[in-house]
Amino acid sequence: MNIFQAAFSAAFFSSKQSSGRIARNNRSKNLPKQRDFQLEPLESRLLLSADLLGTATSTIVWANRGQASDNFDTAFGAGAPAQAARAVIDAAIDAWNRVVVDFHHAAGVGGVPPDLSETISINLGGTGFGASTSTTIGADGKPTAGSVTINLADQDSDGLSDWWVDPTPNDNSEFMGTINNAFTGTAQAGSPASGRFDLFSVTLAELTHNMGIANSGAATALYNTGGFTTDTGIADDAEGGGTGTFWLFQGPDVASLMTNDNGGPAPGGSAVTFPLHTAGPRAGNAPIVFGGQTVFGVDDNGNASMASGQRTLVSNKTALILKDAYNYDIVMPETFGTFYAVLNETTGVLTVRGGGDNTVINNVNQGASSDNITVTRSGDSIVVSVDVGVDVPGTGTGHAANDQRRLCKYLRYRKGQVHQRAGRRR
Repeated sequence: MNIFQAAFSAAFFSSKQSSGRIARNNRSKNLPKQRDFQLEPLESRLLLSADLLGTATSTIVWANRGQASDNFDTAFGAGAPAQAARAVIDAAIDAWNRVVVDFHHAAGVGGVPPDLSETISINLGGTGFGASTSTTIGADGKPTAGSVTINLADQDSDGLSDWWVDPTPNDNSEFMGTINNAFTGTAQAGSPASGRFDLFSVTLAELTHNMGIANSGAATALYNTGGFTTDTGIADDAEGGGTGTFWLFQGPDVASLMTNDNGGPAPGGSAVTFPLHTAGPRAGNAPIVFGGQTVFGVDDNGNASMASGQRTLVSNKTALILKDAYNYDIVMPETFGTFYAVLNETTGVLTVRGGGDNTVINNVNQGASSDNITVTRSGDSIVVSVDVGVDVPGTGTGHAANDQRRLCKYLRYRKGQVHQRAGRRR
């Protein structure tokens, strides 16, 4: 059984309703039924989450933030527009800073501290929606620096970037359409993010490489030298479209389907030396069986491709891969929320949903997802438990068949005024 446990503290100040990375078509499934109920209003207050989420000791720093070399003023417009775009990058960095709380770098490793120094810039000549990165590995086999270059992606020839810049990048309420899985969601109709490529998601994906799931500059990385990965020799028929092969990552905490495809099908994509991406889902959510393991591809922040109108969060799987390969101390990403429960920071609306009906696993329709959602109060906390009957395969540890799709999730909201929208199925 795959357990997801999340804790939130936020300002609930109103109860009113209200790479070379290549795009792929959004996959859709039926949304769960919803019904509304109003929780007892509590004291409106802003609370920080250090007591629930722990104190990060790792430091991931954007070294050239605000300097001319980041090119944000030119790409997005000087002043407030550039600052809004930088805030999105900050949020992506913070997402990883919360999850990896200690790199455990060896004493005396050059460039440390900080644990990871990032140079992030806009390529003003890059026309397509894409990005690239290179990682510097220290003497201890762990990343010490990364260089991320994001294409300008000026699609309307007005000289400015056309990435979607989320004005509230820590709030995923613009992605309340299809729940692709716990860590990937699609924008709903009418959302300002609908049909747009998300600056947060592409940045998070490139940072995932710099955290250590990497190829460029990473030949000496523990991920690539520690005996964790095996080439299955099976062509990547998911996002790779026949380019590259599936690999198996095996660690103490997670088994994962990977790929050495970089950038999708040829000619845009190519096979590289190391498995730098998590594999996307195969047709019919078919698994790969290799070396005694049955593993599934999944949409997440480690993929070679991203879709328009879609957001990815740091997934449990990518965090566990890094924990196993590098001995990082981590806080499970589920702790910071998933797409089964999304808080709108502006309105104070908390939307809780279950799994989609008719999920296909290994070409078999699983029918209705019989979900259980409960809401309780414990002291000054509201606790929401979501037990999804049929979760998307590929989100678990891969150490047992049901790990790939069984979900139980607990959410804690502290001292706030919350309107809750929930779906419940039997």
